[in-house]
Amino acid sequence: MQFIFDGEVYKVIRVTGPSHNLLGISFSNSKNSLVETEILQISDNKNETIFGKDVKEQVLLGLNEINEELDTNYKIKKIQFVISDTPSDIIYKELTKEIIKRIENQDNFKLV
Repeated sequence: MQFIFDGEVYKVIRVTGPSHNLLGISFSNSKNSLVETEILQISDNKNETIFGKDVKEQVLLGLNEINEELDTNYKIKKIQFVISDTPSDIIYKELTKEIIKRIENQDNFKLV
């Protein structure tokens, strides 16, 4: 997995054989619960295999689980994903948890 931080959005890219997923998350300090989803455009973004509502549901589930596990209070402002990524019932939940664990452990993100 590759972990990237672009100054506002934490991103993780996971490629395993034919499966590929990208998740970007920006965090909020606000109590506002409005979470924006943004589709990232890539050159082969032709076939819609995943949907924003499904990604958002998984991300928020992962957020709740990791906040409870680590006794933290992260809030998400924006979710980024690619619609032609490999479908999965759990991958975005797990990627969300990996991003927050990495932040909490002060592990490196590649800066862009």
